Amino acid sequence: MVAGSSEHVEWCSFVSERGRSASGNGCKQHWMGRNMDRSATSRSGNMHRFQHSNTRELRAVWFTLQSMLPHLRGKSVQILTDNVTMCAYINRMGGSSIERNSILRSIFNLSHRADMCLTAKFLPGHRNTVADQLSHQASQYEWRLHPAVFHLINQQFGPATIDRFASQRTAQVSKYSSFFLDPYTSGVDALAQTDWHRHLNFVNPPFFLLPRVLAVVRAQQAEAIVVAHFWRGTSWFRQLRELSVAPPLQLPAHPRLIQGFGILPEPLKNRKWRLLAWRISGSRGWSRRAGR
Repeated sequence: MVAGSSEHVEWCSFVSERGRSASGNGCKQHWMGRNMDRSATSRSGNMHRFQHSNTRELRAVWFTLQSMLPHLRGKSVQILTDNVTMCAYINRMGGSSIERNSILRSIFNLSHRADMCLTAKFLPGHRNTVADQLSHQASQYEWRLHPAVFHLINQQFGPATIDRFASQRTAQVSKYSSFFLDPYTSGVDALAQTDWHRHLNFVNPPFFLLPRVLAVVRAQQAEAIVVAHFWRGTSWFRQLRELSVAPPLQLPAHPRLIQGFGILPEPLKNRKWRLLAWRISGSRGWSRRAGR
């Protein structure tokens, strides 16, 4: 441990209301961790949804530490949480639950390998506001196409090698870029990555980011499959046509086309929007401009 070096990790965990969303019925567990200006987030899968909340929250600590490991090595790390039971498990290095002790063993094995000194401190929920705000922000654009529709797109334009705007839950391929840190992401902030030219990028972005996406595709002369709604009058729609190497594929109007996880997914906010999948090439746009 580096003398005098310490890090605080704030995190929050919550269960959404039971009800119908675009993905169906059920409770969804969301975790969010924050360390200074770095944030990590994900949602637990169905296999964890029926676990006790204390078990899920210990698992959230495990995922957060994995996500932030490069920034926490050799430091004294204090978990700030509003869960009293979790504080006790961490500070006493165990408790009465076999399942929670198993997770805790993984946490302390990780901290030992990374030379971290791990403790926990109670932080009332009303003071843990930043992580809570970030957790809601993380879900604002968290949606994906139905896997069968993605398979159809991939057959026609793929195979895609990376999903650029994804999360642990929404990724359509094994390699993905995410908005926040998580244990399996290949990079945080898709637009900041410099390897677009090495992949066939599947790009399903928030619609307001489409101009910036196309700028990155042009700058890196990248190949991409882009999902966008039909809006002929916009500048980015004209750019998509310029960069396209094949006619766009109109996605089927099906009630399960969009799978959301929490709030109403962006494409469903306007039922008149039609979604298209475009196969584009940044080098095509560059060669056209060079030939002028």
